[in-house]
Formats: sequence, structure tokens, C-alpha cells
Amino acid sequence: MDVCDVSVSLLQELLTEERPSAGVPTVAASTTVTSDVPTRLDKALEDLETVADQLTATQCVDLLERAAAFGDLAVLQRIWKLLAPFAYPSWALALALRCAHEDCARWLLQQGVDLLGEVDASVRKHIEMLPHEEVFTRFALTHSSPTLFLNPMDPTLATEIFVAFNGKEQLLGALYVQPFDLRRTCDCVYRIACDGLFDDDVFDDIFRACLVRAWHSVRHKNERDDRTADICFDLAQKLLHIRAEKLSVAAEKPSVFGDIAAEKSDRTEKPDHSARITHIMASTIVPRADERVMQFVCEHAPQIFLQQLHELAWLRDDVALIQRMLKFLSPSSNVDENNALLQLLARHGCVAALHQLEPWMNTTMADASSTTPHTTPAFDEQAFVDAIQQASEAGYAEAATWLLRKKQELFAVPDPDDFLNDFLL
Repeated sequence: MDVCDVSVSLLQELLTEERPSAGVPTVAASTTVTSDVPTRLDKALEDLETVADQLTATQCVDLLERAAAFGDLAVLQRIWKLLAPFAYPSWALALALRCAHEDCARWLLQQGVDLLGEVDASVRKHIEMLPHEEVFTRFALTHSSPTLFLNPMDPTLATEIFVAFNGKEQLLGALYVQPFDLRRTCDCVYRIACDGLFDDDVFDDIFRACLVRAWHSVRHKNERDDRTADICFDLAQKLLHIRAEKLSVAAEKPSVFGDIAAEKSDRTEKPDHSARITHIMASTIVPRADERVMQFVCEHAPQIFLQQLHELAWLRDDVALIQRMLKFLSPSSNVDENNALLQLLARHGCVAALHQLEPWMNTTMADASSTTPHTTPAFDEQAFVDAIQQASEAGYAEAATWLLRKKQELFAVPDPDDFLNDFLL
């Protein structure tokens, strides 16, 4: 082993230790960390400086990733100064976020590190030919991946933010593990998102990864983890709120996600982020998905659930599930979607469920299908006509009678004589 390898190995060993001040105190922190680690690190970094130009691209990236997980900003900055540019710094950012090292994550973002970035095969190619790019990305999708956002279950580096260390993070050398606290991770991600440091694509991908993590945590009854679901649903809700706020001012500000994101976002094609979020949330509505996932969509994006109800035969057939979700739903701005729900419940004779829709019948919505701003009732009269007919044909007289009474209350044309009589009285 030459001097260069010795120096790298020593740094890898030291960066594998857990900082006494990092994260939540653990038994490992009190037993494995010695008081001379900072001194040894300083000495190792000084030795690294003498051989920095001899390191391979893989060695450089591994040290950066270990430093990001280690969480000492001064050490991270020093390694960056000695070894930059890096063939793939994105994993280091993912690890800083996973470990809730907020100062390190913010600093890496300020250096232009992109969570969906590509591998730069030109870095240090005079020393060695880079391994296949998937060695660096760990098969995660990047900006250039044609299937990015196509299947929300496909992994990206954002996926790695919300999972604990698994012993396979290392590119070279010994494995390393740092404490992981999902609540602290999500709080860290949220604060950075609030400050607009993630560009549009990364923001959407973090939302996707967070929601998918919640989806997986309650997918199997024998491995159910409601605490993880609670934390991830909470972050997903907060990210939706940020997205809604940003989109509301998009017409006034060219950059939706802040100055740093604006500098990074130089792609000419601007995707429809509302459509992307809709696609992500709609993709979580699948047969046998946990009802907590359905409930989240119904509460925070009811129109998406109603759209899926129109498109998915298996969902329309699960009338019991639809009835359980009613209490979380609110009317869609698309009257046709509300009408479809009314008729579905009518032809199945769901009288109690129809009663739950009664508050909707006194609701007016902004008409999403019109360019002229105006309000429209949540249901139209023809929907009641069709619903009454379907309930009658299916033999549900009670449902048909109730709907007829509601139709007359909502759409009956006032009789001029009734008005005159009321006036005279």
C-alpha cells in the first residue's frame, strides 16, 4: 500500500467514527469516540494534502461522502477544497440530509451540488478510467433518466434520504454507519425546503420519496410502521403547503424556488409541476394500498381521488372503501367528478353515504372548466336525474326517494304565486 492509499485509509477510518456532538447521543458515541479524534483528523488531513493530486476519482468521492455523513462542516469544507471537483457529489448531499447535518447540506447546495445530478466522467480521468456511473449513483435515477417521475416507486437519491444506513454506503474501504433519526431528517429537509434551496425537480422528487416511504411503511401488515408513516405524511403535507404557496406567486415571480434554485435551473423546458404532483399522488392509489395512503390523498388532494375514481374500475367497484373515504373528501372543482360520485352511490343504494354528501349540495365551487371566473353548484340537476334513475333501476327505492326530494329542494323553480302569497302574509 503506497502513501496515498495509507492516507486515504486513515481518513476513511477516522470519518467512520461518530462525532461526539453529532445527532442524538448513543451508546456507540460514548464508547467508540476518543478525545484525540479531532487531532488525528487534522493530522490525516494535513497528510492528505501532500497526496491530494494522486487520489482517484472514486477515492475522492468516498471521502466526501464519509465527511458528509460524519457531519463536521469544517472537515467537509477542507476535503472539498483539497479534492474538488468531484465526479459525483450528489450522494454526499443525500447523506448529509439523511443524517440531518443541516449545515453540511446547506453548504453543499450552495456549492451547486444537485441531488439529481449526473456523473462527471472527465474528473481525474488522467489517473484512472472511472467505473461505470452506476457505481456512483447506486442505480438511482438522475435528471437525464428517461423514466424519472414516470414510476414514482423507482429509486432516486431522494429515496435514500428517508432510510437508515444499511452497510452498503461505502464506495471503498470499510463500511460506515451513523445515527439515523427520521424525525430530525424530515425537520432538516423541511427547513431547507422552506428557504427555497431545492430546485423544482429536486423538490418534487423529495416529495415523491417522502410519500413513497410512507406508502411502503404501511404496505405490509406484518412489517407495519405507523410511526414512520406519521412522520413522512407530516413532511409530505408540509411540502404540499410550500408547493401551493410557491405556485400561487409563480405568475408574479419568474423563479418559484428562490435565488439559488433559479441559478441552477437553466433547463429551457419547464414541466408542469402541478401535473407531476398529481401523478405522484395518483400513483399511490393502487389495489390493496393501505387506507392511510388513501386518506392522505383524500384530505390533501380530494380532486385526485375523485379523478382516480373516474379512471379506475377496481376503485369504483370497492364501494365500501369509497364510503369510508367520504368523511375525508371535499367537493371537486370539476362538477363532473362530483356527479360521478353521486351516481355511483345511488346505483349501489348507499343511503347513509348519500346523506354524507348533503353538505356538498349546498356548496358552490369555482368552475375550473371555465375561463370566466364564476361559481357553480357542486352537483348539477342532470346528475340527480341520472342518479334517481340508476337507484330506481337497481331497486333502491329509499335512495331514489331521498334523491328526488333533494332534487326538488335544490332545483325547483319558484312559483310566482307562492312568492305573492308569502308577501301578502
